[in-house]
Amino acid sequence: FLNFKGGTGKSTISSSYAYAIAELGVPTLAIDIDAQQHMTKCLGFEDQRDPLSIYDVLVEGKVINEVIAHTKLPTLDIIPANIKLSVIENRLPKKEMNEFLLTSALNKIKYKDYKIIVIDSLPGITILNKNAIFCATDLLVPVLPDYLSYDGLKLLFEELARMESAYSIYSEFRRGLLDNIYVFINQYRPNETMSKENRGSLEKHYAKYLCETIIAYSTKIAQSTAAGMPIFQYNRSSLGAKQIRSLMEEILKINQTRRKKTRNK
Repeated sequence: FLNFKGGTGKSTISSSYAYAIAELGVPTLAIDIDAQQHMTKCLGFEDQRDPLSIYDVLVEGKVINEVIAHTKLPTLDIIPANIKLSVIENRLPKKEMNEFLLTSALNKIKYKDYKIIVIDSLPGITILNKNAIFCATDLLVPVLPDYLSYDGLKLLFEELARMESAYSIYSEFRRGLLDNIYVFINQYRPNETMSKENRGSLEKHYAKYLCETIIAYSTKIAQSTAAGMPIFQYNRSSLGAKQIRSLMEEILKINQTRRKKTRNK
């Protein structure tokens, strides 16, 4: 989950998205790489100690399996965030290809352990975010139906295109960054003119990437975030829960179709 603009609901949706997949019985790993720890908090993860994070893997050399923690849901594990992530940009090894450190770390996790890995990134163009982008097979981008969010989306696509061009020389990087992007509208207010106008702009300019599922503004989602739990724990019958599940099903279906086409080639 990625957006260079903050406040788009990225952590709230990504945590519930990971939880929804795990509820299906799919072994899922959630990774929080934001020092604000919003995904960690939204999943209700509590540790009396200072939890280890991806910082301890990328900077201090810990084995990635040592920083994975278990949640109360048996099929959902988490690499929580901690405050050390706030200084990781200055501590990452100053060496070539340091944008692929997370990819290298995740390659040590066997596929049989987790079928899905959900990463909640941080707002901004950072080395850690680049690490997350390069190791991801899909980029899920929540946008608000407002001008600033729309403008931020343009900057995101420009940066992805620049990165794709700059790193295509490496044999380790073979896929296009603009191939599997899912943009979805969050906190939509159907009765507001501005929401409808910006939705129209997104449909016009980003139709190739825009998901059919729209997540409406929901007090239940906001309340679940404040309560430190996924919406499916807080109120699974709410409209917000149904729409997040619909988003998950839409993306999984697209991926299944894509895999079938690839196998048939």
